[in-house]
Amino acid sequence: MPCVTLKRILTTVALAVGMSLMLVAPTYADAAPRLVCNEFWKNGIGAADTVRPSHCMILKACDSFAEGVRLGHLRWSRWGEVASARGEVLPWHPGMEGATTTPARVKLWRPITDRKGSGNRYYSRLTLWTEYGKHTFYPIAQSTHRPYC
Repeated sequence: MPCVTLKRILTTVALAVGMSLMLVAPTYADAAPRLVCNEFWKNGIGAADTVRPSHCMILKACDSFAEGVRLGHLRWSRWGEVASARGEVLPWHPGMEGATTTPARVKLWRPITDRKGSGNRYYSRLTLWTEYGKHTFYPIAQSTHRPYC
């Protein structure tokens, strides 16, 4: 029977503990993807990433309002590789005559990993269905992935 030294026992135990921690530790890929939403701040528009927002504005820096969307009253039924919600499209200029909300269904999909090395994942597509049809937005463009216009 071979002689077992204390150093060999400690090395084996440390290796076993390290391997078990690797199996249990969450990875960035396990983290819930985030949605990049713009918000109006005192100094203009800024971006914030969030999980299951109740409201969200998708508008890239150089886009007109026609190229963006304001969502409100979002109720999420699913949040993972694909996220689904029901809510409303809000008018860009509330209080104007004829400005009303429109019921909508939202689907977030195609999460990608942040290129800056944070390991965060962001949804790169938002598909919106309303009574007027279907449209796909690209919310990730206002994060660190692509420069502003």
